[in-house]
Amino acid sequence: MLPPAQTRSRSFEMADIEGPVLIDPWDKDGLALDRLDPLPALPFRYPDGWMRPIELRILYTLARRSAGPVLEVGSWIGRSSSAIAAGLRDGVCDPKPVYDIIDFGPCSAAEWQQRFGQKLNIEMGGGHVAAAVLHPGGSMAVLIDNMRRNDLLGHVTSIIRGDVLETPLGRRYGMIFCDAVHGEVEAKRTMPAIAALAAERALFVFDDVTTEAFADTICSYLKPVRRFLLSGKDTYGKLLVVEHHAPAAPAKPAGSAPRPVPSLETARQRRAAAGAIWRDTFAAHGIERSVILASTFRSGSTYVSSLLAANGLPGLSHERFADAWRHIVDPPGEAFGAFLNTALSDAHGGCFATKLMWPHLARLAEATGHGRDEAADLGALFRPARWIQVCRADKVAQAVSFWRAKMTGRWQVYATEAEPEPEYDFLAIRNALHEIELGDRLWDDFFARAGIEPLRVTYEALVADLPGGLSELLSALGLPAEVPAERVGLRRQRDSYSKALQERFLGDFYRV
Repeated sequence: MLPPAQTRSRSFEMADIEGPVLIDPWDKDGLALDRLDPLPALPFRYPDGWMRPIELRILYTLARRSAGPVLEVGSWIGRSSSAIAAGLRDGVCDPKPVYDIIDFGPCSAAEWQQRFGQKLNIEMGGGHVAAAVLHPGGSMAVLIDNMRRNDLLGHVTSIIRGDVLETPLGRRYGMIFCDAVHGEVEAKRTMPAIAALAAERALFVFDDVTTEAFADTICSYLKPVRRFLLSGKDTYGKLLVVEHHAPAAPAKPAGSAPRPVPSLETARQRRAAAGAIWRDTFAAHGIERSVILASTFRSGSTYVSSLLAANGLPGLSHERFADAWRHIVDPPGEAFGAFLNTALSDAHGGCFATKLMWPHLARLAEATGHGRDEAADLGALFRPARWIQVCRADKVAQAVSFWRAKMTGRWQVYATEAEPEPEYDFLAIRNALHEIELGDRLWDDFFARAGIEPLRVTYEALVADLPGGLSELLSALGLPAEVPAERVGLRRQRDSYSKALQERFLGDFYRV
């Protein structure tokens, strides 16, 4: 997906493109554009986007020859995905290769602004950008609809809403299309993880690369055998294709290796700069206290935050520090101040309320120069604060829910439609379980080191005695608790398929 600053104002219509189908589209100078396969027509037109027909032909041609697995990072609403899926459909491999898609999938104007640092422009992309973000379920739902109506959804293995650095994918890929590296900062942040996801021999395709200098930067993270930069043959082209060959190594989840520990002086300077910006911004917004809901994914935190909003404490459903990763490279300055200003923009009555997932706190700690030994100082940034820790007792049920949400992109549901049923994946569910358990342990460690005693809410206990549990929580927060509102618009997503997945997963563990 393109960041807003690089979004163009119009999409390109498909042209009738004819050409020979050859086994090898490469020649001595790179990809031979006259050897690309013709792009097939679809039942409906290719979705809106910024890729030109020549770029779609390249993706289709390469996917058609790929044995996979295939990964797409940054799909938006499916223009590139349609070309890749069609190529896999029309390829000769049997069975068809695995095809995973991961994208941020923004689903509100607030999330867009928080992730990209600017307001959602209704006119952007001729209006299709805002239409996708504001669609029920956001751009991820539009992607799924587009793939389904073009009969291509069956060629997609999984669709994940999230950040590739925070998502344990558990595979090494033979082809990776990446639309998530748009400059030196993003390359430094993302390329080590992208490279670690590649098989020993892999084909990379990068969007928005137009100069040899930036191509050199990207290739510095790879082991290139040969490469092709479309802008060298086509003035308007912006794809970089790289053949990569690296010695085999054990697969690692993206982002699993810790970054180097900064020097004591560097960390001290970062804390000082971030602290000054933090204090000034909090003062400018009149923030007098904070309420932070700390949790792990699929713990029931959205249900708890919705109950609290219905009883006079709004704002806890927003993960306002999800984009803290954007500020871990450069020292805190104007960009960090703008990020914090956006996070505080809808505080009510001097109270700043936010949800914090563990990965978001960890990236915020890096951005502000706080390590594990400075947990107390990090927690003090929010003072005076009341922390609420939401946990789920049934970790396996939580892991199945977490994995299923990542596969389908459906994190909250308000309608009555049936839930999609992704194909069972033991390793992926096990990775989700490990991530959840580790997140809970790290929250406990943070609270202990910071000297914080949070209000602890267990999802199952709250549901079992909603009137009593909710009244107790509201009283602890100083909110009226006599007749609490107990109805929220969320629909429970757990169903018989979730139960079947849980039973199968536990049964498989007996054979591991």
